[in-house]
Amino acid sequence: MYEVAAFPNIADDDQVDSMTQLVAYLERAARLARLKIRPQS
Repeated sequence: MYEVAAFPNIADDDQVDSMTQLVAYLERAARLARLKIRPQS
């Protein structure tokens, strides 16, 4: 949580980037899970 609170004034923001991507794609991931579809990499 420190990185989230310190963002954007922190050099190592990898966890914040990952969390942002999760939030952005959470709805799509849930929809695919309900349809039992595994996205291809």
